[in-house]
Amino acid sequence: MKLRPIQRSRLYESAVDQIRSLILAEDYKPGDRLPPERELAEQLSVGRPSVREALRILGAMGLIEIRAGNGTYVRDVTLLPYIDSLITHISSRLKVREENLLKLWDVRKVLEAGNVRLACSRMTPERLEKMARCVREMEENLQRRETFVSTGVQFHREIAEATDNEILIMLWNNVWDLILRSDAYRRRSSPRFRLRHSPSQSLADHRKIFEALRRGDQAGALQAMEEHLAKEEAAFREVLNGAARTGKTPKPPETARGRSW
Repeated sequence: MKLRPIQRSRLYESAVDQIRSLILAEDYKPGDRLPPERELAEQLSVGRPSVREALRILGAMGLIEIRAGNGTYVRDVTLLPYIDSLITHISSRLKVREENLLKLWDVRKVLEAGNVRLACSRMTPERLEKMARCVREMEENLQRRETFVSTGVQFHREIAEATDNEILIMLWNNVWDLILRSDAYRRRSSPRFRLRHSPSQSLADHRKIFEALRRGDQAGALQAMEEHLAKEEAAFREVLNGAARTGKTPKPPETARGRSW
């Protein structure tokens, strides 16, 4: 495989794609020194600033090591650190606009469905107890919005952890991080959202998911999860549609520590 001239407008991104492909295909092996910056620019038919930016990104991904005064070398790439650095890189560059939130919600639905099926087949008494604790804490904090919500998120995190799959856990954590950064999620205490998404209904949903997992009922757990996520999505869409109708972006909610729903 050889480098080829780049035709796209965002040149450094194409440079990243090509060099990364060569590294992952082991055309460049761990310990190999990459061609000098000038040579890379000539092979790719881009300017040296584009090459420098590409190398900076590849370094952030953990694929290469730039040694001052000694060149750029391919690192020994292992799967999990690479995926982690890649997801972190994408997350840091993604602006969570409303259209991206809905796409992220699609990703979340796919992950949660897969997680709950896998978790059901790998469940242990210890993991069940952690989930039971989350359900109890949600019940005890029905009137404390922030605690209730954070405990609900922890319940879903426990399901991801129960898959015993580091990549799924990593993906789940990063997707949730992006959702938490979105304006629409921060507006979840708006009257419109609270009308569609009552804490008592959310508690019932989580309890239903838990009971299915406790029984080892994979189909029941999946159905309960899908029903729960459909209700949450409907509530978020109501918030987004309300903002679109008014033409205004609601302010993020105040800190609600100790406030009731």
